[in-house]
Amino acid sequence: MSSPCHCALCGVETSLAGLEGRGARECSLLETREFVQSRCIPTQWHYATVLGLSQGVTPDAPGTSSLCATCFQWRRRVGNRRCTKKSLTPFDSVVLYALSPGTVAKPDKRSLRRLVHCLTSPGNQFQGLLPAPVHAILTRLVGVSEDALEERLLLAWWEVNERPILFQNGATSKCFRQMFKRHRRLAGGVRV
Repeated sequence: MSSPCHCALCGVETSLAGLEGRGARECSLLETREFVQSRCIPTQWHYATVLGLSQGVTPDAPGTSSLCATCFQWRRRVGNRRCTKKSLTPFDSVVLYALSPGTVAKPDKRSLRRLVHCLTSPGNQFQGLLPAPVHAILTRLVGVSEDALEERLLLAWWEVNERPILFQNGATSKCFRQMFKRHRRLAGGVRV
């Protein structure tokens, strides 16, 4: 029986025993560091942690890491030569979106659902990196359906930030105006 490993990009526990098909993929820490440095936007959370994990790595002693199948596919897409823009790591994209909705590109529904599940699972290697407000927001999303996840994330942000009336950022304000308009339409014109 193999010891538990964690995905270097999302932190979810993987098993290297199932390398075939949709199991985890093994790669060197040096390779992971080079990918993150060349293709990802620097942040103080996951980006900095991955670079810190691979700090003592040399080509003679590369060390190993694993990637879950979904993050491996994400790495292939982002690493494509035609993709010239740098991206946030999957972990950082959810953290930054939860901190400031509207100012950072929203992860797609499927990725958001997967990453919220990964980041709130107790065995996640990077759970300690979550800022307190993000942790408070994400714990309110456990068990929420995929269709309602984005809206519930916005509502959780609103609650954690004590239901602000005025927003410091226009893009964040726009997200909430659109959400409340949808609520009024669904409620038949009744103000929410």
